Amino acid sequence: MKNFSLFRSIVLLLVIQSCLFLSFKLMFYLFLITYKTEYASLLFVFVRF
Repeated sequence: MKNFSLFRSIVLLLVIQSCLFLSFKLMFYLFLITYKTEYASLLFVFVRF
């Protein structure tokens, strides 16, 4: 039973992490759309690679 709770917490952690990553990406794209500067596109290239 202890093993199951550990597994559940790991899954929960992964879900939270993916949600955070998605929200960060969404915020980043909104930033990119709002400030269409060379700096933003440079940052976008950095994030992609």
